[in-house]
Amino acid sequence: MKKESLSCYHCGEDCPDESIYLGEKHFCCEGCKTVYEILDAKGMEAYYELEVQPGISARNKKRKENYSFLDTEEAFEKLIKFRQDNQVHIEFRIPQIHCASCVWLLENLYKLHPGILRAEVRFLEKKLTLRFDLEKIQLSEIAQLIANLGYAPDINLQDLDEKNHLPKDRSFYYKLGVAGFCTGNIMLMSFPEYLGLQDLNFQHFFSWINLGLALPVLLFSATIFFKSAWQGLKLGNLNIDVPVSLGILALFSQSLYEIISQTGPGYLDSLAGLVFFLLLGKWFQQKSYDQLYFDRDYRSYFPLSAKKLYKGKEEQVLLSKLKKGDILLIRNEEIIPADAILLDSGAYLDYSFVSGESVPLFLQKGERVYAGAKVVGKGATVSLLKAVSESYLSQLWKKYKSSTDKKTGIRKLTDQLARYFTYIILGIAILAGSYWLIAESLSFALQVSIAVLIVACPCGLALSSPIVFGNAMRILGRNGFFLKDSEVLEGIAEIDSWIFDKTGTLTQTRADRSFQQLHQLSQEEKSLVLALANESNHPLSKEISKELLAVPMAILEESQEHPGAGMKGISNNHRIAIGNDKLMASEIDEEVAEGITAIAIDGKLVAGINREEVPREGLKEVLGELGGSYELSLLTGDTKKRAIKLHAHFPKSSKFYWKQLPDEKLEHVKSLQEAGRKVIMMGDGLNDAGALMQADLGIVLSEQLESFSPASDIILDSERFTQLPRLMKYAVGSQKLLKGALIISLVYNVIGLAFAVQGLLSPLVAAILMPLSSISVILWGMSSTYFIARKLGLAQA
Repeated sequence: MKKESLSCYHCGEDCPDESIYLGEKHFCCEGCKTVYEILDAKGMEAYYELEVQPGISARNKKRKENYSFLDTEEAFEKLIKFRQDNQVHIEFRIPQIHCASCVWLLENLYKLHPGILRAEVRFLEKKLTLRFDLEKIQLSEIAQLIANLGYAPDINLQDLDEKNHLPKDRSFYYKLGVAGFCTGNIMLMSFPEYLGLQDLNFQHFFSWINLGLALPVLLFSATIFFKSAWQGLKLGNLNIDVPVSLGILALFSQSLYEIISQTGPGYLDSLAGLVFFLLLGKWFQQKSYDQLYFDRDYRSYFPLSAKKLYKGKEEQVLLSKLKKGDILLIRNEEIIPADAILLDSGAYLDYSFVSGESVPLFLQKGERVYAGAKVVGKGATVSLLKAVSESYLSQLWKKYKSSTDKKTGIRKLTDQLARYFTYIILGIAILAGSYWLIAESLSFALQVSIAVLIVACPCGLALSSPIVFGNAMRILGRNGFFLKDSEVLEGIAEIDSWIFDKTGTLTQTRADRSFQQLHQLSQEEKSLVLALANESNHPLSKEISKELLAVPMAILEESQEHPGAGMKGISNNHRIAIGNDKLMASEIDEEVAEGITAIAIDGKLVAGINREEVPREGLKEVLGELGGSYELSLLTGDTKKRAIKLHAHFPKSSKFYWKQLPDEKLEHVKSLQEAGRKVIMMGDGLNDAGALMQADLGIVLSEQLESFSPASDIILDSERFTQLPRLMKYAVGSQKLLKGALIISLVYNVIGLAFAVQGLLSPLVAAILMPLSSISVILWGMSSTYFIARKLGLAQA
């Protein structure tokens, strides 16, 4: 008698013999045993509680692959994303990630080695991001460790600087091909039966051939549904593949019984066709999802720019156009968009955007600077080491501030529907089957129950949000309104209060009469002033730089910006200061009038700018439209005299607050939130970063799109300011479009179920109709978002 084979405790494969074991646990190879011992020694046996035999087989793997090349300087520099002292960030592509236990194990790698500080898995992209201590573990050791666990990283140094595509899962296409081949042949063998040419001998013979053709469909093609259903059940989740799997097994069992008992030919053509069309629908849904899930990657519509130095001149260049070797000028508070080499004698860099550590680091000429670093104080000139990955910047942007941890009513509704959907469908299938069992026959009752299980599909519910919000975000991006993620779009609908900064947000400086004193300065004084003004992104500093553009710029050794007050710097032993009366109190003996921006060199007042500000074009119309839906406030660090000048542009119910320091702006936002208000703060991202971050949503109005503010949730191109009310209407309207998509999905299911419970749908027809839910949601999501955009006069290209 053949001895029953043993399954490996780690990976589930058959053990060749009983020679490799530990206690009562048997393993197929020493590799699987070693992985178990590692996990057991570190107290990580919970890995095996997530799934039965969840591991990946270590047998016949290249477990001894030499990863030492990763420790060479060339490979190391290409692979790492960030390094600060001994802390290094690295990202690996792991094709073997396939289930929840994989995610759990890889995110708990820090328990296996003290040198690994943090691990994070992006399941859909099959990528693993690690932070580790270079003093405690080498990059090659990390690669070997995860390879020993059965997750060998996919490393290709040749295409690291290019777009990386996930390797395609060809097994799905094999399953689809096998199901299609067998379906066609089973239908061919059943053709005489379709024509009513029934010969019992031939029928019985062809039935056995059909059974042989159906086995690959059941044991290979349909496993994608069985595995998903089984994993869901083990985690306590009754997903949609549970009723689908029950339907497939019921059809096969009924067919097998009829063929063996010779009471009929069975329903193997329906079974094979069912699996084939289900796989075809799954392929279509995934293709649609991949194409339309726009908020995964901002590269197609996120036109940030940088100041490039080319042949001695400065020019604004889109990040997507930058390449290795380009020289960029990065000013105070600006983000370095890609890994680069510092060309200046020294600069202070803030890596809080990347690592969370807010203490600025001083780097010297020739040192490497990593993407996401923010220049603090004196600006920097850098040479890019690689092309810009805007998707990497968007990932950092998303991590920097979570827009909302609470789900909106729509998201809650979707979650609840998805949670109870399968239970409801199973209940309907049982009730319908019971009725037809009494009224008709077991065979007919079985067909009705299976049709109910198959035709009902929650895929439309799952696709509603990414389709509608994804396309809405793309259209908003085309109109200069860039959202961090889809949660921002959901949060917009809850806003009831707007707070505006003034200078650079609602006003612009008119240069014709404001800067007359600048032109009375000597050439050397102009050069010093230009050097300091060029370090800041403040609107007034930009205007000063424009006025003195033709002047040779001095070299600045030091600079420091004082938010809400001005900035100071040193050049060639000269002290320069540009700022308000408070800043000048410590620089000069003369008293500066309130509201005047003074310029001092070496402790002497050389110019006073009584800047003449003008409201932005269309300001009154914009505020008037917004005032109909929101409570508006002006929150400015400027004087009362200048703030009141805008009074006529605001609705009468608006509130005004002046001489507000950055901390006071933040506290004001907090006070509104404590009163139950949902607040949008709109500013230029400079003196109001704290308030932007505290607000439920923060909008930065950007004159030049190199001003990338991590604290913001939305970036608005200043040229689109007059479109702001329409953009908000569109964003809020997308919530209604999402509700429409949900209604369409539910109506489809109600109609489909109505036909199925009456016995008017066969399982095969139900499988063909199943993808219609997704198709209808996709058509609605695309057409409705385009229609509303056209109606509001927004660009859609």
